[in-house]
Amino acid sequence: MQLSNRLGRLNLTFVALTSLACSSAVHALPQTADDPKPAAATTQKEAPLPTAKEIVAKMIEFQGGEKVLASPKPIHAVGSFSVPMMNLTGKLETWSAPPNYLLVQMDIPAMGGMSSQGFNGKVGWAIDPINGARILEGAMLKSVARDADQRGDLDLFKVYDSVKVTGREKFQDVDCVVLELKADDTTTLRFVDPTTGRMVGSRSIMPTPQGDIPVETVIAEWKTVNGRTTPVDTRMTMMGMEQVMKIDTLEVESSDPKRFALPPAIEALVAEAEKNATKKGEKLEKKDSTPAEENSKTGGE
Repeated sequence: MQLSNRLGRLNLTFVALTSLACSSAVHALPQTADDPKPAAATTQKEAPLPTAKEIVAKMIEFQGGEKVLASPKPIHAVGSFSVPMMNLTGKLETWSAPPNYLLVQMDIPAMGGMSSQGFNGKVGWAIDPINGARILEGAMLKSVARDADQRGDLDLFKVYDSVKVTGREKFQDVDCVVLELKADDTTTLRFVDPTTGRMVGSRSIMPTPQGDIPVETVIAEWKTVNGRTTPVDTRMTMMGMEQVMKIDTLEVESSDPKRFALPPAIEALVAEAEKNATKKGEKLEKKDSTPAEENSKTGGE
């Protein structure tokens, strides 16, 4: 995913990591009931709604324009992550490269150290101190694959099954239009300033190993670097806690394929999965064989 949009949706990457790192402490805190579905937008009949294409075009223009987004560069970002309620802080670091390579690392010493998540164009994976190494599947794999698309909002209508404007809502004291994005069973609501195209925030249901979690994200600050306008201060609320992600430095660097290579633990899981799939295929082939074919294979009469 192109940098400006990817950092704007870092919540989709980090929810999976932070919900794992903080899960034991979170369950010890009083929980409030969350609506499992994003709240519906309030429609104003006085003014006609813009179309989804018009709003997406505004968003692309705000982020730097189609030409900028169509020419993504390998990017290295360094920043910080914190959960003020739990007095947790850590280092945040991401690498991305076209067309769809992504590596995210978050080091939180108080929660066991390094957590990582990545996508190499085919395999999505995660490693954390609580659950160890695992290959992402289903909704989690599709989510990280969308985040890894370096073209960002240029491909919005391709990576989502449905993109439409559903109404208007005041979000963070800004009069926004609500852009609804649907992919499979996942729905995300983006709150966008229709005049400037600035994305103010979003609400979504994030698939994690702990189940689907409602998430609200506020983009507190944007910064233009090399012609790209990028979120550098993102506030995410999940399970009653605010998580703050700040990007301090962004730099274009040479693409290093080794950076996105699968870690040894993930390679082992992929090899085991392929081995099991081969065995399963052989069993199915044997099961589907006719008696005559079996007789021929074994040399029987």
